[in-house]
Amino acid sequence: MIAWASRRTVEGQSQASVAEELGINLRLLWKWLQRETVVLREVMVADEAEARPVSTGGRRVLLRGGVEIVGLELDDVIAIVRALS
Repeated sequence: MIAWASRRTVEGQSQASVAEELGINLRLLWKWLQRETVVLREVMVADEAEARPVSTGGRRVLLRGGVEIVGLELDDVIAIVRALS
């Protein structure tokens, strides 16, 4: 994804248009392009019909890119933090 974004900018596309094509924030793309090494992790997103119900007492995680994950148990939060660190 980063290699593709880099190619698009070298071809003359603005970072703003590349970020829009990827569906991410311009600032996030800029940060990715500044790094020498990028670690991306695969994420699985379930359809709404398959997603487990959100419990009212669940925890939430708000990531820098604006992604919010709600209805988590403590073990889920710990697993996410470990995977992202």
